[in-house]
Amino acid sequence: AARQSNPSAALAPEKWYLTRPSRKLHASCSYIHAAVETIGQMRRAGVRFEDAAEIRIGMAPYVIPGVSKSMAPATQNEARFHAEYCLAHAACGADVITPEHSMKFAEYIVRPDIASMIRKFRITPDPAFSHYYQCSVSVVDGTGSVVKKVSGVAPKGSPANPLTAIELH
Repeated sequence: AARQSNPSAALAPEKWYLTRPSRKLHASCSYIHAAVETIGQMRRAGVRFEDAAEIRIGMAPYVIPGVSKSMAPATQNEARFHAEYCLAHAACGADVITPEHSMKFAEYIVRPDIASMIRKFRITPDPAFSHYYQCSVSVVDGTGSVVKKVSGVAPKGSPANPLTAIELH
């Protein structure tokens, strides 16, 4: 419950939030979207995640307890909130996390490509990140060297990167 309010802030014309809606492109927790999209962009640019020894995902520290899991998802809802599971889909070719990814999680987690990819992800806190739209993706080779690092911000559907009219349909 709110302990106090500032009614003038809600009425201030310079901060009318209804003109900047947030819409979810992915059927997963919003905390995961920036990393899903960054993985997808990297994959489309030619990064071969299957060749990586490890994939490190830097996230704002406060989001990690909600989305990083040590066990495979056991329910549809757990699949939607499971960063490693959703990121494995993006690394294996999914451009959008759909409801099917959660509804059929039991089929997906036994697929060799998804099962192998899930184990490669390491979610790490990055104290420089203060918002769940911020992330980094580091691809690590067998020697422990980072061979590629990309920062991701403002996932599609966020006020800073809104969906187009075509994408809304």
